[in-house]
Amino acid sequence: MYPFERYMKILKGYIRNRYRPETCIIENYIAEEVVEFCNEYLYNINPIGIPIDHTAVDKYGRCITSGKSHVVDINMLRQAHLYVLRNSVVVDSYIEEHKEQLRSKNPLNARNEIWIQNKHIKEFIEWFDCRITTILCGTESANIDKSLKYLAFLPNHCVVKYDGYIINGYRFFTKERDKKRVVKNSGVSLIAQTMQISSAKDKNPHTGDLCYFGIIEEIWELDYVGFCIPLFKCLWVDSNGVSKIDEMGFILVNFNQIGHKDDCFILANQAKQVFYVEDLANSQWSIVLNHKPKFMIEEDNDTTYEELFGFTNELPITMYDKSDEAPTYVIEGEDDTELVKKSEKNEK
Repeated sequence: MYPFERYMKILKGYIRNRYRPETCIIENYIAEEVVEFCNEYLYNINPIGIPIDHTAVDKYGRCITSGKSHVVDINMLRQAHLYVLRNSVVVDSYIEEHKEQLRSKNPLNARNEIWIQNKHIKEFIEWFDCRITTILCGTESANIDKSLKYLAFLPNHCVVKYDGYIINGYRFFTKERDKKRVVKNSGVSLIAQTMQISSAKDKNPHTGDLCYFGIIEEIWELDYVGFCIPLFKCLWVDSNGVSKIDEMGFILVNFNQIGHKDDCFILANQAKQVFYVEDLANSQWSIVLNHKPKFMIEEDNDTTYEELFGFTNELPITMYDKSDEAPTYVIEGEDDTELVKKSEKNEK
């Protein structure tokens, strides 16, 4: 059917009064044009009567499976709680205050950043609890942020665990759930500021960005009474020389060497999804493949296949000058058919 005939069917559908077909077509056509024109300016508003797309990007995250409550180990709960505190903007000033207090009380180790960092990790939860409690009992309680009142105490020991979670345009699943699926959505990566040292005796470490690769083991939702925070418990590849870059520019990681067991949690909104493909040359290594989240794919129409998945590198392309004519081929011969360059054919 031709486009003209298809459109005529649409116009016939506008007719509600057979005695006035032209009037019905005009009224419905104008109404449709007005609605489409308004949608260009009201694209962020949910339309009335039309269900919301289930694939819409949820920046705050939502679970896609039913959750189950579990009473977790207290040490793992403290580790998750500490990570939340150290990655909350409202707690940054208290972190610096605690470190300065450690330096003043321990002048011999004031310049040893590694010692200060380890001492801070061990004592910050209790110190922060006492600090916020003191503020709440004093005159400064009116000026304190409401979220600090909940973050000062450990979350509920009964943690809700999920098998799947959607956030920032990514669809994540746990490692156990991925065993039953063809597509693996448990791979994550994280770029974080890390204290790097050259040796065990180095007392002046340098802080820099380092990329970590891992697999989601569990998805937690911590309950702080006033709000809930989702976290990913991951198995991280040891960052000490266990990843490499091959001659084609791909990153390879080895999951036989797991590290960072004392710091295995990340916030759900910090995770970037990656895929791992087994290296055919060596089964112990896996190739890391990055991709953009859903909302970036929809907005960026110029994204190429290689930029989106990174499966292949660009192949060399033969460039021609403007003065040179690109070779074209024609079929010559009836019985012995062969391809001959057009320039060669002219010479014959």
